[in-house]
Amino acid sequence: MPRIFAPNDGHNYNAGGVLFQYGAAALPLGSAIAAEFTAAGYMVDTSKHALTPFDTLPRAALDRIALYLDLTLDAEDGKYEVLRDIEGVISTAKRTALTITSVAGTASGDTKITVAGEGTGQLVYKITDAALTPLYRDYAGDWTEFTDGDDISAATGKKVNVAEIDANGDVIGFGSATVTAKA
Repeated sequence: MPRIFAPNDGHNYNAGGVLFQYGAAALPLGSAIAAEFTAAGYMVDTSKHALTPFDTLPRAALDRIALYLDLTLDAEDGKYEVLRDIEGVISTAKRTALTITSVAGTASGDTKITVAGEGTGQLVYKITDAALTPLYRDYAGDWTEFTDGDDISAATGKKVNVAEIDANGDVIGFGSATVTAKA
């Protein structure tokens, strides 16, 4: 269920079953209408799986929270940018830093991934060209599950991004490393 943000922060109405409150709404999971909203100038954010308590606040309240957190407000920023800045501060305080190690795995093309600093949540990973930076409670429930110490297939030089997620698939810990695979 991605979040969606209207071009107008004061957008308060039901648009075809998508209820907007202060410019924010949640699309039904697997909704095919995201492209229609994007084409109409709306911002679709797949980093969250549901609306947060901040999403339904008016922009003026978010600006006050941002200033309280010593964030610099940019006149061109919309509600989404202010929200992500606030979520970034929360992430710094709440998201556990995971230490990820990648060493040559057992088979050719495999790497053994070890994780330090995790709690009791499920570990998931995603291989990318550049390190990701998910924030606290961003959705990573669609990443690949693994257990600390597993071998995974990945090419040397790629980035392995590891998140610890809660039962809802939300990020509670994160770290990344450069892959070292067995030749």
